[in-house]
Amino acid sequence: MLLEKPVIETANCAAANVINGYSRIHSARDYEWASDPDQGLPQWVMLSSTEKQTINTACLTFDTDMTNPSLLNLATKIPRPLVTDYVLEAFDGDKWRDLARVAGNNLRHRVHTFAPIAAEKVRLTILDSGDHKTAQLFEIRLYNE
Repeated sequence: MLLEKPVIETANCAAANVINGYSRIHSARDYEWASDPDQGLPQWVMLSSTEKQTINTACLTFDTDMTNPSLLNLATKIPRPLVTDYVLEAFDGDKWRDLARVAGNNLRHRVHTFAPIAAEKVRLTILDSGDHKTAQLFEIRLYNE
């Protein structure tokens, strides 16, 4: 019926979404991690394991708001949700070690390679984004290649 109110499903923006296997919007339940914009930046998301895992590659997929048609022709504008500055770190059981530091990112997908490290935790800290207040991330994938 035309007079029925639309059903609007609230997006699930939980941290667990960075490992759900989706690198873009799939549904309101299979979405991305987004920090609370009222908390400001920096914000972080962390992956942890019960035992150390050796890794040497991290793949990050950021939200470039490509579902917003108003941005498709504005190649010079940084999309509001795009992460621009961040630090990727690993906890080796003793201390946090930098894996990558990036400033001025304008890419959706970033791959970082580094010397193998046995880590029990990996943390991505978002320092800045296109709107300067929200951290948004589709996925983190860690490998030992």
